[in-house]
Amino acid sequence: MGDPNGIGPEIVAATLSDAAATAGCRPIVVGDREVMRAAAALVGTAIEIVAVEALDEARFEPGRIEVLDVGRTSDHAWGRLSEDAGRAALTSLTAAAALPVDAIVSAPLNKQALRLAGMRHRDELELLAELTASADPAMVGVLPSLWTIAVTGHVPLRAVADLVTRERVLGSIRRIAAALPAPHPRIGVAGLNPHAGEGGHLGREEIEHIEPAIADARAEGIDAIGPLPPDTAFPQAFAEGAAGAVCMYHDQANIARKLQPRDAQATLFLGLPVPVATTAHGTAFDRAGTGTASPASLRAALATVIALATR
Repeated sequence: MGDPNGIGPEIVAATLSDAAATAGCRPIVVGDREVMRAAAALVGTAIEIVAVEALDEARFEPGRIEVLDVGRTSDHAWGRLSEDAGRAALTSLTAAAALPVDAIVSAPLNKQALRLAGMRHRDELELLAELTASADPAMVGVLPSLWTIAVTGHVPLRAVADLVTRERVLGSIRRIAAALPAPHPRIGVAGLNPHAGEGGHLGREEIEHIEPAIADARAEGIDAIGPLPPDTAFPQAFAEGAAGAVCMYHDQANIARKLQPRDAQATLFLGLPVPVATTAHGTAFDRAGTGTASPASLRAALATVIALATR
């Protein structure tokens, strides 16, 4: 359900009220049934909200949204950052990670609220990795025409260069190539330094790590190209018909990605026991409770995990 005080519950209600969005899956919401009832009223759907105590109680019938009622909120208020809401979101996400399901979709979470509730992890991906004993998870940006992955995630910028290694770059190339729906996708690989190092004059990471990783990938049959100069990596990737882009750090991927319309975007977590996806936007506290938030990104997240789980 995401943060109960954000737009998550209402975009969940809107998405699960659409039979076309749920045609490929049997969905169950993990969260607070009363918040979901309020959210359903906000978006004007007459769908029934039904609480269940265990997954095997769910009937997955049309005309109802079943809620595993675990993330209860004692002080619910649309649009407010609160420890109570963070605790409910944390409880729901933790419960979802323990369920015997084929995929998980999370509505937007608020990291500040999660930390107020006691989460010590940098983000929900790190939390899910710990909960599921997953050693090497990765975050992928899903756009209609290009998927992105970053070799390094939520780390300080000064730590990035030391983390850009041949093994990590190759691992990211392999991971996004395997996840993409297109057969034999072309993968553009960005450099780290200005002008992709300019032959070593502006840094040697391209020569010592990124180029060898691309060569390794090509030897494995992956159509990897680069290193592409970071400032033109995305235009070149589009021009070369790439389906995926490997970036070296978080903002290198996300600044370009967030210049694109977000409605059809999602964020995908790989390297966990099942595919996990979330929206490409946050909790939007300023819009929560109005019933006007677009569910398009959540629908894209749902469609992405359905496709991966069925593959």
